[in-house]
Amino acid sequence: MNSDQNIQRQIVSVSAKRKAIEDNNEKPSKIVCTVIRSIPQSEALQVSDLHNIKLNIYNAKRKKFPPLPKSGEEVQNMLNNIQYLI
Repeated sequence: MNSDQNIQRQIVSVSAKRKAIEDNNEKPSKIVCTVIRSIPQSEALQVSDLHNIKLNIYNAKRKKFPPLPKSGEEVQNMLNNIQYLI
């Protein structure tokens, strides 16, 4: 993999992660398509690069939300710790 292709992959990946965090309801495939269209010279990406970019999008979205509770006790603790605004 040459350095130009590596740099293009990183640019697309960072742009896609930023857009995914800003727009939670957008599908990862649509985010990747819009980012690729907006960045020139991104046609050098390979299928494996696109797969890795989608995984990066999923991970970026996952970091924005707290983890899901694993038991009923954890659910109850989370509900008890919620602070209500009056």
